[in-house]
Amino acid sequence: MKKAALHNLGCKVNSYETEAMQRMLEEAGYEIVDFNDVADVYVVNTCSVTNIADRKSRQMLHRAKAKNPDAIVVAAGCYVQTKEKEALEDLSIDIIIGNKLVQHDFDITVFNHKLGYIPNIGIYINSDNHLVNLSKKILKNNNYTFYIGTIASGDIFCTDKKQSNKIANEFEALCVEMEGASIAQVCHLCHIPFLVIRCISDVPNNNNIITYEEFLDISSQKIALVLKKIIEEV
Repeated sequence: MKKAALHNLGCKVNSYETEAMQRMLEEAGYEIVDFNDVADVYVVNTCSVTNIADRKSRQMLHRAKAKNPDAIVVAAGCYVQTKEKEALEDLSIDIIIGNKLVQHDFDITVFNHKLGYIPNIGIYINSDNHLVNLSKKILKNNNYTFYIGTIASGDIFCTDKKQSNKIANEFEALCVEMEGASIAQVCHLCHIPFLVIRCISDVPNNNNIITYEEFLDISSQKIALVLKKIIEEV
């Protein structure tokens, strides 16, 4: 028997609607379980009266997806009606396939080189094309949201949005992090084909909509699946 879990936020009207949806699911043969359990379908009846209500709605959507990445997550209520774009974006964590890596804070500009230039390497380090195309195919087949582009790495812990945007604009980077380009540099110098894939959730200034633990749960499941399939096909 398939399982369904429901969570209600907001007013009495939402509560009545949630009860009605529960009856419909029961009539359709679903077993109703607690929202903290693993289910095949999650229904979140959202609220958007306050910013706190918006945040809570987003957290519950992410929590549902973290419990079972293969589940159907249904977002109902006023949050998805008034903030449709944000609700759709909240249902996935961005995956970045780094086809190029750059060390954004490697600085020998005093010797007339551009910022990020590394002797005997250049500014950008290219990932292995076969691995990039393979990961792209795997992510597409599993309906994951992903982007392909440059990942900028450095020793700076980016907590300011302006700083992050400046680095991204300087190197046309999709994300800013701290490790990828170092791994790429070692692999390049050792002639080892490599690929860097990052799950990105953090927002500068601590405006994240899910906790680190929730992010870790979702991202590790996604990346584990991709790596497993890459290993099987290489």
